[in-house]
Amino acid sequence: MDDHGIWLGSRQGNPVLQPDGQVELQTHDGVWLIPPRQYWIAAFWFTPATDLTIDICVPPYQQSDTFAFIDLELDLYRNAQGEAGIVDQDEFAALSAAQLVPPHNLDAAVSTADRLLALVEQRVEPFGTAAKPRLQQLQ
Repeated sequence: MDDHGIWLGSRQGNPVLQPDGQVELQTHDGVWLIPPRQYWIAAFWFTPATDLTIDICVPPYQQSDTFAFIDLELDLYRNAQGEAGIVDQDEFAALSAAQLVPPHNLDAAVSTADRLLALVEQRVEPFGTAAKPRLQQLQ
């Protein structure tokens, strides 16, 4: 844990429980950042294709030795060439239309994604190099 939040590392092949109950094996080593009381969780990969991905979600919470979050469908990415963006707006629109999520969470999702995109593009920490030493420790 540091000023950015709780950092977790996981190795390639680690089982990851998906929202639909399926278990998928992680395809690369990765480092996760869980910031306190924020509407996002970041995964840092630094592969030839992807630097990082961010799930916009309700603030993550801890249950025993597991962290959980409710995905609000908006995602951010930065590829290895430095291009960043927001994806899955169609899934977010469907979630919004279904009225299954309180409006304040939907508003927080949009404002969080917009705010984080600028930070990711500019590589403002923790979206710069802060995760790289942690990822190297896994290897």
